[in-house]
Amino acid sequence: MSKYSEMPLLVGGLLLALILLSACQPVQVPAAVSEVDAKIAVAMSAAPVEIAKDATILDWPTEEGGDMVLLREGTNDWTCFTDWPVTPGAPDPACYDLEWGAWNEAFAKGETPQINTVGIGYMLAGGVDPSNTDPLAMEPAPGEDWVVTPPHIMIIAPGGFDPALFATEPHAGQPYIMFKDTPYEHLMVPVDRDAVTASHPLALAPTPIAEETVANINAYLDDEFDKGRFTGAALIARDGEILWSNVWGLADRQQGTPNTLDTVFLAGELGTQFTGAAALLLEQQGKLSLQDSICQYLDDCPDTWQAITLHHLLSHTSGIPDYFDARPMEAHELTVKGATPESVVALFHDLPLEFEPGAQRVWSHSGFTLAALVIEHVAGQSYADYMQQQLFEPLGMTHSGCDTPPAALAPGYYWNTAKTPATYDPSSLFGSGNCYTTVGDLYRWNEGLHTGDLLNADELAKMLTSHAITAYNEGAGYGIVLRDFNGRRLASNAGGPDDYSSISYRFLDDNVTFVAIGNQWMEYIFDIADQVSTIYFGDE
Repeated sequence: MSKYSEMPLLVGGLLLALILLSACQPVQVPAAVSEVDAKIAVAMSAAPVEIAKDATILDWPTEEGGDMVLLREGTNDWTCFTDWPVTPGAPDPACYDLEWGAWNEAFAKGETPQINTVGIGYMLAGGVDPSNTDPLAMEPAPGEDWVVTPPHIMIIAPGGFDPALFATEPHAGQPYIMFKDTPYEHLMVPVDRDAVTASHPLALAPTPIAEETVANINAYLDDEFDKGRFTGAALIARDGEILWSNVWGLADRQQGTPNTLDTVFLAGELGTQFTGAAALLLEQQGKLSLQDSICQYLDDCPDTWQAITLHHLLSHTSGIPDYFDARPMEAHELTVKGATPESVVALFHDLPLEFEPGAQRVWSHSGFTLAALVIEHVAGQSYADYMQQQLFEPLGMTHSGCDTPPAALAPGYYWNTAKTPATYDPSSLFGSGNCYTTVGDLYRWNEGLHTGDLLNADELAKMLTSHAITAYNEGAGYGIVLRDFNGRRLASNAGGPDDYSSISYRFLDDNVTFVAIGNQWMEYIFDIADQVSTIYFGDE
């Protein structure tokens, strides 16, 4: 008996487990995403979502002899590659574990791989090969066609595979040996991914969005754009994967530059979510308590503020007047000329409270300005730097910030017919609405916030707890409004300075995100989000 005679038993067990695992619907490639995101999505389509979502993503060199291009650093031991550029037809991405990765590196160098244990590779999008027998072939032999392979798993194992047990030529639905009797021999296991059942415990990929649903959403937003009520970018994601995205209108109406999924917009008051999460993160780090008096952290604190806590600021229950309501002329002047945090605070510092802290809930820009100043004091750095280093960078929000907006910021407009950009300085919204972002970064924000990448379960629960009731009989969390939407729990927020609009819907029990953002004041942004959500869920 050969020392490898028990390998078929091992491989047989692996086959059953892998066929079950690969029954996961691979990640769906979204429509209309940026070039890098599109390549990442293609690479991720090669493997089950639970593997692909945390894998390192590599693209092929841009020139012969160049290095692989890192598109995303992963957190597990898997690496996914984008479409192999030398093969014709549909993309053929692949994902490998460490053992297969070492095999692949040896293959690329023409060296004999050292196979010490079983290695696994996935190509759930299928593939195309020049030959099933010659590992050195770069194109089919004369008179031969490319070998088209269906979705499959690849297995390497010490000692290879017994040809008495497995075929040596491709056969639909049957495992077969590729590159038999060469150092690169491996087993190909075809998989029928259409046989996936949503009830399978490993079927964790998102429910794909129907073509009819996409058409209906696009038609609705086309109509809203034609009516002048919507412009910008929008996106839907489920279970961490983008299902749909699209753009409308111009980023710069004078230059005729169109909006894209990477266009940077002002987030406005939607950014109160960012400030709320930053304060909770400091509490999570043991640096403050939301029950602390704000006067522990603020200089020149009026006596009337002594009873006000961070909780009051973040839940809009402090009683401090909103400076846009209490000092409208002076506040408007700051939106034109620009502001410092000190000049903003000066507008409401000496005003009496509208009510005792905790007695009512009235929306207040002033409260979030003070919250941002508390964050600066406790963190020992500027609000913008803390947000960048502790929130945006860890979540991969590479186009977001709370500092001076970049040159790439799309000009904002008051109305759909306006040709001249509005003169609105976001520094007047320090802490409550001065951050900028993109539709893709808003998606990343929702995923990071609601899946525990930023806050632990206790702090996230505080953010999503109704601490007061809004004027619309909705629950007020920290920078988030909580309500029922057709029987679904919804956490939402929106922003609307005079020249931009943004909205974020997160359906908590469905893991569904809808975000939209654009460069004009959109009065009906909540109605639009409601209607898109209704179309998406349908009769589900």
